[in-house]
Amino acid sequence: MAKSSISTHEAARVASLAKLALEKDDLEKYACQLDEILGYVGKVNGLVQDTQKGANSKLATRELKNIWRADAVCPPPVSIEDLLADVPELEGTHIKVPAILGGDDE
Repeated sequence: MAKSSISTHEAARVASLAKLALEKDDLEKYACQLDEILGYVGKVNGLVQDTQKGANSKLATRELKNIWRADAVCPPPVSIEDLLADVPELEGTHIKVPAILGGDDE
């Protein structure tokens, strides 16, 4: 098994935080696995930073501007009367529902 940069003591600490009960042999394997995971995380972080640097340089050479569109009021697809037609109990144009927090029945 390859030597890990994570000690078995550190692996035991992580295992206890995860509420895992591991034997000594398992701790060594766990330490190696954690080391591999951290290696992958390091690679991903490097890719993200490279991508951000590239994006920032592209943004720096481009003029930024806001794109606006006019707000338009659209008619509702269904009338309120049609929506309220199947409601069991109404109070005016409001749907009446049973109280769930206690108190008066009104």
